[in-house]
Amino acid sequence: MVRFLILLSIFSFIQSAFSFDCSLKSHEGIGQKVLTSLEKNTISCKGQKVHLSFDDGPFQNSTPQILNELKMRNVMASFFVTSKNLELKPESGKIVSETLNSGHLISSHGHEHRAHDIRLDSAGRDVEAPLTQSQREEDIKKSVSYLNNVTNNEFNKQSLKLFRFPYGRGAMPSENELRVMEERGMMTFQGHSFIERLKEYRRKSPALHTLSGFGFSHLGWNHDSGDSALPYSLPDEDKIIEYVKTNLFNLCKASTPRVALFHDTKMINTVAVPLIVDIGQCLGLKFVSAQDMVKEPTISSGGVFIQKEDLAKGVVENVLEGLSGAEDSGVVNPACTNPETLQCWSEYTKRWYNDCEGDRSICLGGRWYSRQDEIIKKNCQLNDS
Repeated sequence: MVRFLILLSIFSFIQSAFSFDCSLKSHEGIGQKVLTSLEKNTISCKGQKVHLSFDDGPFQNSTPQILNELKMRNVMASFFVTSKNLELKPESGKIVSETLNSGHLISSHGHEHRAHDIRLDSAGRDVEAPLTQSQREEDIKKSVSYLNNVTNNEFNKQSLKLFRFPYGRGAMPSENELRVMEERGMMTFQGHSFIERLKEYRRKSPALHTLSGFGFSHLGWNHDSGDSALPYSLPDEDKIIEYVKTNLFNLCKASTPRVALFHDTKMINTVAVPLIVDIGQCLGLKFVSAQDMVKEPTISSGGVFIQKEDLAKGVVENVLEGLSGAEDSGVVNPACTNPETLQCWSEYTKRWYNDCEGDRSICLGGRWYSRQDEIIKKNCQLNDS
């Protein structure tokens, strides 16, 4: 009898999820196969909020198709543009402009798509050299310039100005990468757990601090679609079905709102994303804009969204907290008689600099910062005329 009631309960649960007509606005053939497959599983999304975000575009073969599918469903997404694409193919600028005019958020993914901080592979080997501070600044400047040029300066006028680091490096290092940073003398951490050390990293990250100087907030992700492992061309039908199902299950089982990472350079998303939206809405998913998603408390408290005001505060706190520990990092002039006066060493000019001295980078508290950093603007009277 108990077993019968359990089976009846499961059956009722499945029926409640699929008792209404799930309208598929496109790709109905594959969509029906997904629905048939899902009928064998208990899945309900219970009003879970999702924001769709796309990296690495625009790509002429896929981005316009994705835009058309989102328009059919009145879903607003954010597109993190790699502006090198606009340099290589100027005609791609029209796609960016159309994306913005359609109500989506145009955001920066940098210019060169290079890691802004240390990036290791699974074996702990360096994948590429991280950008230097001057390279970071130049990369962001180029990105902003290209995005403003193709949107008639509308990029800077958006209500939300977002940046996402390529590979997440600059805001989302792995536990092993934090350990290697400390071993190489790049940073020191007091925390013991990964979460504690990650919070410290985000307070100290030069890459994040650089964003604040350009007026950016940072948006990471807490749902990875897994499309990075897939080919750029459209895979077979079975692969699409499995991809759609996996994303739906992972989105629906989450207990907090999800910022979902996709790539508009992958053809699979021209088919899969529309099905994820259609079927997800049938199951209870609510697809929201970036402007609505960043208002969710857990998105900020979990570090997925770091607003520019907090980035600026982090710089201030880092300088104040880091003064006493700077001597151990080797940035103090050994000839300095005042232990509270920290200087910065330049390998290029082979000399020490006092607070508020420098050219493209400015010394303060024994550390180099971008001229645009809020801490420099608040503490140094620079003549930039």
